[in-house]
This record gives sequence, C-alpha cells and structure tokens, in this order.
Amino acid sequence: ARLLQKPSHPCNSGMD
Repeated sequence: ARLLQKPSHPCNSGMD
C-alpha cells in the first residue's frame, strides 16, 4: 500500500 511514501516503516517498498 503506497499512500504516503514514508521512510519510517517498511510498508511501502520493503525497506526504503
């Protein structure tokens, strides 16, 4: 689920 790419938790691109 890519809503607001936030580099805080690996929920967008695994661990980006």
